[in-house]
Amino acid sequence: GDPTKFKKDQDFVKDRRRLKHEYDEFK
Repeated sequence: GDPTKFKKDQDFVKDRRRLKHEYDEFK
């Protein structure tokens, strides 16, 4: 596969996790 795509997916997951965390703190 494409290593850059894998890296992008990891960053995407990290961002999603961070956003969810901030959202939970905000509630």
